[in-house]
Amino acid sequence: MKVAFLISGYSFNQTPADNKYADLRKAISKKGYKVIPSPFQWNRTTVSKYVTEFADFYNKNKDDYNILIGNSYGAMVSFLVAPIVKPDRILLCSLSPYFIEDADKTTKEYRLKRFGKRREEAMKRLSAKKTADAINKTNIEVTMLYGEQEKEVYGQLVERVKETAKELNNVTLVEVPNAPHPFIYPAYIKGIAKVL
Repeated sequence: MKVAFLISGYSFNQTPADNKYADLRKAISKKGYKVIPSPFQWNRTTVSKYVTEFADFYNKNKDDYNILIGNSYGAMVSFLVAPIVKPDRILLCSLSPYFIEDADKTTKEYRLKRFGKRREEAMKRLSAKKTADAINKTNIEVTMLYGEQEKEVYGQLVERVKETAKELNNVTLVEVPNAPHPFIYPAYIKGIAKVL
């Protein structure tokens, strides 16, 4: 069986099982995947803790062919957990630019206000380069996507996506036409369905 694990971005009190993700889940299901939403919320957790919890969840629910589809902070989780659990494929939708390599591109004050002290401190231990190197030692197929509209609003994010794509061996880079940042919008859903 083909399984798609869905990991949402940084937002409290919700998971990809929530109703607002229904169209995305339906589009992935139509491509022949059993969709398994991650049950974890971002309340009082860091990316690293989420990675650990998700690795256990993945190992209990994986099947014959497994993909991870993560958006934003969820793409960070997908990216970081991939060399640990070794899925067949990962779709990184709008990978967030909050790795150690990005620290000089935002102020500490911004990161503290946006994420809080524990998450800001945890980011200092996350390396996009080291993670890409670890993925390159596997057979994981990587598809990196970002929304066309993000070029105007989230230039730093688009830069992170493109830099990471250059560091990966088995990668496809896709700009999703007319898509904003969240992967729940119709244009982004269409782009994801197209690459599945």
